[in-house]
Amino acid sequence: WLIWAAAVGLAAYGAYYVHNALLVSAGFTAKTVCSCVFVSGRSVASVVTEELGGLPGASESLVRVVRKPGRQCVVAMDPLHWGEREACFVSPEFGCQLLPI
Repeated sequence: WLIWAAAVGLAAYGAYYVHNALLVSAGFTAKTVCSCVFVSGRSVASVVTEELGGLPGASESLVRVVRKPGRQCVVAMDPLHWGEREACFVSPEFGCQLLPI
């Protein structure tokens, strides 16, 4: 039974590690797309292909731009849909910032 307990523990740690790695990737994607779209005036498609090509989770279908009155944000979902990260445009001086989870 010790082998099974070790296998279950290792699998749980692996899932935890993958989950956190995907959230970091989603956060990087959200921040990069936010800065490129709202500060530089580029399109989401050009950012995904030119800046984020090859990054896991860097797909145009996983990124959405949200424009609300007084708030412009980019939300990026991780490829396994376990979580998402949001970056919002703050000001021309400070650019975009990731919002806390």
